[in-house]
Amino acid sequence: MRWILLGAMFLVGCPSPAPVEIPTQDPAVKLKAEEILVQWLPADPARRYPLAEHEKLDRGILAGWPHDRILHFFNESRAAAEVVFLSEDGVVLQTGRLEAESDAGITSVQPARYALFLPAGWTARRAVVPGDRAGLSRSIKGAQPMPEARVDDVPVRVELAFRDWERRRGLSHRRAISPDEGMLFIYAEPGEKSFWMRHCHFGLDIAFFGPDRKLLNVVSMDPYPDPAVDHGDRARSEGKAKFVLEVPQGWFARHHLERGGLALRLSESIDPFVELAQ
Repeated sequence: MRWILLGAMFLVGCPSPAPVEIPTQDPAVKLKAEEILVQWLPADPARRYPLAEHEKLDRGILAGWPHDRILHFFNESRAAAEVVFLSEDGVVLQTGRLEAESDAGITSVQPARYALFLPAGWTARRAVVPGDRAGLSRSIKGAQPMPEARVDDVPVRVELAFRDWERRRGLSHRRAISPDEGMLFIYAEPGEKSFWMRHCHFGLDIAFFGPDRKLLNVVSMDPYPDPAVDHGDRARSEGKAKFVLEVPQGWFARHHLERGGLALRLSESIDPFVELAQ
């Protein structure tokens, strides 16, 4: 009889945890039996800089994407925050602290769908740990795709750096990046460009494109032996560049993009930022 019962359990399977129910229609997250009203950030650039407008965090903020990705946040505000990385179905993947005015920031150790920002000390007081389950209200929906660029016909999702301070920061301090994502640097005027690898913890392919969006050259760069120290190596454009694409090292070879005449194609969502480049 015991073996019959065990076999029946195996066939039926163990039931998955029931979803956490939230009655409110306002954007909210339920975690550790507490309902947290949140500011819902479903689109760039706001979801990339969730604490930018906050001197003090007195409510939750939820940034979300329509796909799983390695997430990274830095913090130039005076508001420290707890960060909870969540899966698509609300499982806590990682918790951490984002210090006030932190250049180094925090990177998720695995792809996540959401990042929940809470007042400092919230997760510690409630003993939030990976594996806990959060619930999301039905009004949390409609996360927008990231801007997309194409080299020839190969797509890459990109974060945009069209302001001077964004270009200076680049991908520095991040511990990882998703395989088919990168950063697109947009300049107001074309010119000779030079990139370094200070505070970069992984290798990059750095591709330079002229104002006609034709590829000038690609430079594969290893991280410096000590990322905090400038070792002098530079990736330089072979001509006047207006766009620079940084992707994980080996991306161009992996997609067999090693011939001449390649062109950069940008989605319509990027066009306004080309005009706003500073």
